[in-house]
Amino acid sequence: MMQNEEPTIQELKNQITYLHQYTQQLNKSLAHINVYEYYIQSITVDSVKGILQLGYLTEYEMKEDDGIHRFYIGDVKIKKVEDTGIVGLGVTEKGSSTKEEDQLVSPEEASPDIQKIYEEIKSLLDVEDVPSFFQEIATIEVLLHKIWEFISEKWNSSQPFSTFYEHILQKLNQIEQLHENTIYPLQNDKLIVVANNIEEKAKSLLVITTLLEAFLPGYFSNHNDANIMICSKKLNMKVPPNNKVSKKQIKTAIKNTFNLQELPETYEEITENIDLLELVFYHRIQPVVLSEAAANFFYMIRDLYLPKNNPDKLDPHFSSEEQVLLFSSLIKYLDQYQKHILLEYLLI
Repeated sequence: MMQNEEPTIQELKNQITYLHQYTQQLNKSLAHINVYEYYIQSITVDSVKGILQLGYLTEYEMKEDDGIHRFYIGDVKIKKVEDTGIVGLGVTEKGSSTKEEDQLVSPEEASPDIQKIYEEIKSLLDVEDVPSFFQEIATIEVLLHKIWEFISEKWNSSQPFSTFYEHILQKLNQIEQLHENTIYPLQNDKLIVVANNIEEKAKSLLVITTLLEAFLPGYFSNHNDANIMICSKKLNMKVPPNNKVSKKQIKTAIKNTFNLQELPETYEEITENIDLLELVFYHRIQPVVLSEAAANFFYMIRDLYLPKNNPDKLDPHFSSEEQVLLFSSLIKYLDQYQKHILLEYLLI
């Protein structure tokens, strides 16, 4: 074999490995598909003149949702629908609120060895909670040990994480002028939670991007746009006849715009207040997306984590199961964290 052919052969091997891991990731993503079940047991209506809405109107909701749809129809009797009448059937979304939690090892459920690593992670990153990325990696305990060994050898101080977090804040502050001067009724304790979430995810991004480049050298140079795509067209919603969009419609529009499976937990909480959710959507998210400030933010933070020097290489002694979990988790949280950072910042 000619010596000058070895780099080419190695590159081909790397590409084959990447394609194999990507296929595994796609197969794993099938487990995240939502299942929507529709139950109608028994109802009798003599005449409908206005709107009879059992949950959300499927005509305006179903086309916005991806997943498997199952109908369970019992006894429904509607004797007459006037010309002005509208009848809608409801939607119940199953399983979406617990899917991610089921894949994590929480600090309360962790073994003593994992709990010890969790405490060391919090100390190194100087954060209050264990980032979800590490809780997902911990589902294979030996993988968490390997990853933590790499991290603890590379960093022995919280300073690099604090510096990276400060750079993220600087990029966020550059889009602040797009905010309308609307005061949102977030309590001080909620603002503290949002700020802590941003810090935790920003510092975790430094870990994730370093691991990804060490695990797959050249990943960012070959896939530099893979995790920053957003679709402003998804902001548009079909307005029901009553001209009142639902909380679910707004949440779905945000998810689809940012191509997210889940919104930050703080968004799940504010959806209890439809007025607050509308303010955030129409006066914060829409202007930032339509002005392309959101896309520019992702490009700016990408410059922060692009490797400046030859990256450290991660020990290749991983089982196939460990490789799949590590790669899929790195890609998932690289995408999720940077988008959650922006969305939560828009609540402040």
